[in-house]
Amino acid sequence: MPPSETPQEQMDDNSKVASGVEEQQTQIRVLVACPRSGSTLFMRIFRELPHCAVTSRLILQGNYHKFGDKSLARVKPDYTIYFHPESHPVYQHAVAERCSTLVTKEELGHEFFNGECDFNILPNKAAYEMTRPAFLVRDPVRVFDSWKKIGWGDLYSFFICYRSLSKMLKASPVPHVVIYEQLVADARDTVAALAEYWNIPFDERCLEFKRPFGDYIFKDDREKSIYQGAVPDGLFARVKSHTHVEDFSSHGLLSALEIERIEAEVGGLYLEAYGPRLDPVMALLSAKMWFGFDLDDTLHEFRKASAHASRSVFEAIQATHPDTKETINDLEATYRDILRSKTANAFTDGRTSEDYRRERFSHLLEAHSHVPSSEILEQLLLVYQRSLRAALTLKAGALHLLEKLKARGKKVIIVTEGPQDAQEWTVAELGLHLFIDILVTTNEVGMSKVDGLFSAVLEKHSIGPGDMVYVGDNEQRDIVPAQAAGIDTVLYNEKSNCRFDDPHNLRLNSLPKLEYLGI
Repeated sequence: MPPSETPQEQMDDNSKVASGVEEQQTQIRVLVACPRSGSTLFMRIFRELPHCAVTSRLILQGNYHKFGDKSLARVKPDYTIYFHPESHPVYQHAVAERCSTLVTKEELGHEFFNGECDFNILPNKAAYEMTRPAFLVRDPVRVFDSWKKIGWGDLYSFFICYRSLSKMLKASPVPHVVIYEQLVADARDTVAALAEYWNIPFDERCLEFKRPFGDYIFKDDREKSIYQGAVPDGLFARVKSHTHVEDFSSHGLLSALEIERIEAEVGGLYLEAYGPRLDPVMALLSAKMWFGFDLDDTLHEFRKASAHASRSVFEAIQATHPDTKETINDLEATYRDILRSKTANAFTDGRTSEDYRRERFSHLLEAHSHVPSSEILEQLLLVYQRSLRAALTLKAGALHLLEKLKARGKKVIIVTEGPQDAQEWTVAELGLHLFIDILVTTNEVGMSKVDGLFSAVLEKHSIGPGDMVYVGDNEQRDIVPAQAAGIDTVLYNEKSNCRFDDPHNLRLNSLPKLEYLGI
């Protein structure tokens, strides 16, 4: 590409691209993605296929187009591989190795202000036709979690990057979308479909990585150093450790506010990428009248709040007994054992939350040779309640989801384990009581979830199992027993991937996704 050629001249040069298609013997294929979406995993996969060369970022060259002040330098795309492939060293290398296909991973960047996030990887229709681009789309909540893991924390750049990917996808005459979550759930069929689209012979052995990581063609020493040199910590840690395609849990680095912002800004674009594959899910959810929820760790951060309150109790015990040698960790370990033994009945014996807490704190004091006097126990109960109130936090999107359900005339029922008084207090403190039609606890009914609570609730409130979908965070205590009662379910797991292949048994990692699915 001549240095003086402008981006507009490049984009208008359709005839050059078309003539390049006729002349070349090695076909060029492009995978377009946001960084940290799993695109390097595809480099490993396609490098395993015979006669397939792999490279990366031929368009985002890293050379800067300066506007006088160096601080205004912006990345200038290099379209040589489209307009003059025969002159490109990487293409020449692929031809010399008698490769029938050159696959290039073209990622957007993570810094908006130098132009990495919003440049056009595919400048015109001819570039689309020449390379048959595939668009790798991953859940933005998971992508930004990965960004934060390696120190990229600019949400604005992230939104621009994700929207740019979506814009190029929508401009494609024949869009081929690869969903990362489907890749890790069904690697063979996902890769086989992409290979067929790219006209590359598929061999399922490509999913077993035999070639060393970084066995690619590089456009320059900088790119080579990224994959073969001293790469930054965590950049390729997981994909380098792969011996096959597998998934990993999230890093859990996002705040509730970040999740809400990500879902509000680009969450809909992710679900749009599924296209008609989501139609059965949306149809099923829209037909439901009743939406059931677990409470603790589904609508609010119970584990975090209770851990905070418990630690306040441990600190109060230490302050009351300054001459003892037990540490906070000692008290925490003992209390953990007490919780396991004292909550096995899932709060089905009808006692109040104060009864349960007094009993647990009494056992904790006795285990460490302290006298559980009434005065000390009352003090600890007060400390726990105050600390719990201060730490109560809704899950990302919980309040808005319930508001939307009620606005659409849906019914909301909470089916949860725990003392009735404690759960009523929690609902009121969180401001959820205005949006809940029915609150049912194991304490009220005297029956745990795994012992038939769901069937009892349906019968008592005259709800048909087909009229309800139930959302919970625990597969064994929420999902399995609800399904046994004939209820469709949504497993809410913030550290996992979304799964939409079975409308009756969904997997979601954020509550706002229920909104975008058309509830």
